[in-house]
Amino acid sequence: MTQVDGRLVERGRALAGLSAELAAAAAGAGRVVAVTAPLGCGKTEVLARLTDLALESGARLLTAVGSRHERELGLGVVRQLCSALDDATPQRFVESVLAVADRGLVVVAVDDVQHADAESLRALTALRARSGAAPVLLVITEWEPLPATDLTLTADRRVRLAPLTAAGIGELIALTGVVPDDALLSLCLRVTGGNPVLVRGLLADGLDDPGRGMAFGHAVLSCLHRGDERLPAVATAVAVLGGQALPGLVAELSGLPRSAVVSATSALTSAGLVTAGRFAHELVRAAVLGALGLAERADVHHRAARVLHGHGADAVDVARHLVASGRAGAWAVEVLRAAAVAGGAFAVRCLELALTAAAGPERAALADALAGAQWRFTAAARPDHVLADPAVQARYSLWHKGFASGALEVAGQWFHGPRPCDDPAGRLLSGLAAGAVADVARDAEAVLRSRELDDDTVDLLAGAVLALMHADRPDQAARHCDALLDRAVAQGATTWRAVLGAARAEVALRQGWPAAARALAEESRALLPDRAWGMLLALPLGVLVAAETAMGIAEAPQPVLPDGAERTVFGARYLHARGGRHLATGRALAAVADFAESGRVAVDLGVDIPSLSPWRTGLATAYRRNGQHRMAAVLADQQLALPASASRYARGVALRALSKSRGATLLQQASAEFRAAGDRLSSALALAELSRARAGAGDAAQARRLARAAVDEARSLGAVELVDRVLRDRTGAPAPAPVRGELSDAEQKVAGLAAMGHSNRDIADSLHVTVSTVEQHLTRVYRKLGVRRRGDLPTGLAE
Repeated sequence: MTQVDGRLVERGRALAGLSAELAAAAAGAGRVVAVTAPLGCGKTEVLARLTDLALESGARLLTAVGSRHERELGLGVVRQLCSALDDATPQRFVESVLAVADRGLVVVAVDDVQHADAESLRALTALRARSGAAPVLLVITEWEPLPATDLTLTADRRVRLAPLTAAGIGELIALTGVVPDDALLSLCLRVTGGNPVLVRGLLADGLDDPGRGMAFGHAVLSCLHRGDERLPAVATAVAVLGGQALPGLVAELSGLPRSAVVSATSALTSAGLVTAGRFAHELVRAAVLGALGLAERADVHHRAARVLHGHGADAVDVARHLVASGRAGAWAVEVLRAAAVAGGAFAVRCLELALTAAAGPERAALADALAGAQWRFTAAARPDHVLADPAVQARYSLWHKGFASGALEVAGQWFHGPRPCDDPAGRLLSGLAAGAVADVARDAEAVLRSRELDDDTVDLLAGAVLALMHADRPDQAARHCDALLDRAVAQGATTWRAVLGAARAEVALRQGWPAAARALAEESRALLPDRAWGMLLALPLGVLVAAETAMGIAEAPQPVLPDGAERTVFGARYLHARGGRHLATGRALAAVADFAESGRVAVDLGVDIPSLSPWRTGLATAYRRNGQHRMAAVLADQQLALPASASRYARGVALRALSKSRGATLLQQASAEFRAAGDRLSSALALAELSRARAGAGDAAQARRLARAAVDEARSLGAVELVDRVLRDRTGAPAPAPVRGELSDAEQKVAGLAAMGHSNRDIADSLHVTVSTVEQHLTRVYRKLGVRRRGDLPTGLAE
């Protein structure tokens, strides 16, 4: 279709030429015009427009349509033409036409002449030979690029219709009332190849999601069935073989001669459906495949697998067709086993299919390989798997029951706590609890450098990453974890990615990147269903809750842990994070319960490690909110006295808590400890709290310098809002501001941001004003407050 509301698009020149031929024939010069076009490019519509013009001019019109189903019917086309002539017979067709031409113009229009029977073609050729001086116009249409008939080759004029250009597509779209942009036009051209029938399909479905509607699929099939009967078979073979649709393979799969395949492919290419032997767009290919029934599709994929295997194709390419077919014979078992090396969920499907065709010892080996692949790529292995690998059963028991055995005993310490062990990987948790930070860092580095990532080591390596982080080396931990994640991604190991991604999220949180930690935790959790995580779900959920609380997202949905998860090492971490969320939302009693339970679990498991779960300082904060300052100080002192507080991070946490009762000067030391431990955000927050305290004490200059340092650090982390929240003290009363004159709302906002260290440009961008406006406000603020420079502004202005 090249028209909307009766208007033809990009066919004006063709119609003008045909009109000229109509006029020439009317003047007494017999003419033959051939209109050629690829499949679906509008030759029938152009012919119809010409016949309308002929009737309007008073001409006698004879029409016929060639059909491949009537190709063997002698004089079939001529019989159609004779039906418009009085008393005409096919044998006297030429004489009858010339007799009518004695009285005026005769237009003979034959659509799809390539399907005309041989006798009719001879009759039409004879008409041409005898009508040179008669007012007869013979118009025929024919496909491209099929071999042309003699009538087409010798026509007085040949009119070729090409697929639509982008401009033509745009004109068609505009006729429907839509004004297309360049991106839409480009997409429509890529999807349709400019084929008018496919463009019609797009318009019928609407342009919200071009090419994905029912009408477009019908348009693709319409193009195929308009042509030679071999086109659908060739199109199906090309669609199934995809990137391997070479002519010889297509011929073998479709059961057609190679010459027929080349001819059909040429027709599809000319129509814009195929480019370089492949479908021009995946949506066209999808429409062809979508027309196949389930059984038919399975059969053609299985035959494709046999064809490709017979030609020595790669095992993965053969296996994709076998998996799509859902069938495998004995010959396919080795192919599927070899393809499983590609990894991912595809490996699981390959091994599942291979298992259906295997027997004897080979079946047992495949079952073990399948169990391992299910765990690695989908975490779906079950303990009741008939022939599951014992190692897989052991890991399932660890994740879902907390029971470790064999090679997983060391990794099991991150579930049930440390045990005596000579392996460096087995000394990490006990070393952290004993405060042997340097030794832990050395052992963790040794583990990460010496162990290869595989099914038996992924939990152990994730633990080493976390131990290195708890030993105040979060940047080193991040580098190691990123390298491990790259390997997991390269192997398509979904379960490895999930475990290592959760560890990387914890490291990102310790580095001071809560937003990144939240995103990583959500991503890793989404890789596996919650039921597959088992008790290990406490790891990503603990990070997620802590990160959201740090970001001020305190009212997020409360996740639910599986039974037993809270009694693990990661469970203690999760309980502390949940207590922090309760505290942030004013649920002090719930916070106390979670902090206390976190402490009980940590002590029972032998992991009373403040870097992992600083539950005492959590309790201290909750008690202080209830006015129990003495108990809060006792708890903070107890945490600071622990051997495990040899960690710089743990010391920072304790000092920050103690500053509430022992004086704000401890915040300077806490900030230094956090920075030394690699936690830049906690360092900045401690400085912000110290700035707040100095402002309250009337030391505006010092408060200003500290606020600037805190904001600068937060800006590099993208966490200015979190520091601003502390400087503004949104959880309590703002520090007094020595205002000597009344500030307007606008002046108050500008002065508050300036006092916190923001530049004039930052303030202008934040308040959506110009830098000049900011400068004018500051000039009036200095005058009203009686200060001379920016550094004298009190941070208490930031309410």
